[in-house]
Order: sequence, then C-alpha cells, then structure tokens
Amino acid sequence: MSCNTDATVLLDSSLQAIPANSKSVFKRLCYINDASNFKELSDLSNYIIVGTLQDDAKQKLYYADSKIEYQALYGVTVSSFRIYKVFKGNLKEGETIKIAETYFTQENNGDMIQYLMDYGPSEPNREYVFFLNKEDDKNEFLEGYFSPSIREKGRYPVLNKPLFEEVTSQDIQDLKLVSVTENEYLSLLKEVRAFLNVH
Repeated sequence: MSCNTDATVLLDSSLQAIPANSKSVFKRLCYINDASNFKELSDLSNYIIVGTLQDDAKQKLYYADSKIEYQALYGVTVSSFRIYKVFKGNLKEGETIKIAETYFTQENNGDMIQYLMDYGPSEPNREYVFFLNKEDDKNEFLEGYFSPSIREKGRYPVLNKPLFEEVTSQDIQDLKLVSVTENEYLSLLKEVRAFLNVH
C-alpha cells in the first residue's frame, strides 16, 4: 500500500462549500489500525452512536503551498450528526456533533473531482451507526472533530429490515465502498446489527 504523505502544511482551516457534479478519484492512505470483527472495531473506537447525518456538509482542505491554492493535497467533509442513541462514550442523546469524513471535492482543470481518501461519501438525512474517535490537539487540522475510527468500517447504515433477514450486497450498494471488500463489510454489518438488537 502506498501512502500519501505530502499534505504537511495547513494553510486554510476554514470550512468551504462543496462543488457539485464531480468525477471520483480514489486515493489510498496509510493506517496502522484495522478491525476484522465487532470486538476489534469496538476496542478501537471511543464512541459508538446511532443517529442521522444532517444535510449541511462543508469541506476543510490541506494545501501544500499558499501559491498553489487551487489544488488541495488532503481534505475532509464535515457534517453535523444528530445523536439518537449512545452505546459507548460520554456523548448524550439529542446532542449534535461534527463528523469529519475523509473525502473532498475540488475543481481540477475544469472538472469537478471527488477525492475518496479510503472512504466513500455518506448520504445526508440517513440513519447510521458510527464508531468514532475524537481528534485531539495533536492533530491541528482535525482538532475537535469526530472521525470514523477505521475509515468505512467505522460507519454502518441502519437498515429498515428485521434482524432475521439476511443482509446482502443489495443493502449496501448505495454506500459506494472504496477501501473495504463487500464481503468483509457485510460480515461486520451483521455483527453490528446483532449488537443493536440486544441493546
């Protein structure tokens, strides 16, 4: 796996509007942690919550050089998340937090390009289970935001179907997964649904 390590200087910390009508480009980043089952996922997450992602996404971008502000090297999309239920962590039901997801959209040579940094976009106004960690002051770029603990493995749709019904690739086709295989994700999704059923 190759790593994108050039995004080292933060020059623009503001949240920006997201351009529309984009093509997608996938970029792979370096990560130390991974999870192959629910216990590992839970152990690597400080928060487990259920709620709805609001339709208010903005993006925050890293630039390499102030003279080349047209091309960001890294970015996140930040959305509000309204919490319905808390399973782990010191958050409260009814609270709204900011979640930073690792994708962004930018114009490049007249095209709108969506850069997927090991993460496909979430759908606004949809209910999700998120496994999160909160960024601390060591990460100036993401300080104060919550982020999925293990990329796409930190986000699961709440499905409107009984637990006894098998989850299939049809249930996740709109997630546009980019960093995890469908079978691996479905296996974790089944464990997440089982967890929700007993809590």
